[in-house]
Amino acid sequence: MAGFQPDDVNPTEILVDFNHPLAGETLHFVVTVAAVREATPQEIAHGHPHHEGCEHECEDECEEEEEDEEEDEHEEEEKEKV
Repeated sequence: MAGFQPDDVNPTEILVDFNHPLAGETLHFVVTVAAVREATPQEIAHGHPHHEGCEHECEDECEEEEEDEEEDEHEEEEKEKV
């Protein structure tokens, strides 16, 4: 845990602010766009970008969505056969 300074100390309590020092400040960033590419169908379906070796938080969720999509495609194929 990062160091911190108490905001107020009295005999019955200590007030400590654990917010980041820049919390509440307006930040301005200067950026350069290095590359632009088309979104993949999977990214469009998931609503966020993926990249090779991606360890994004929705990994399990994305795998479930892919399985659901595959099941839906299979069901469609079965319907077309009938």
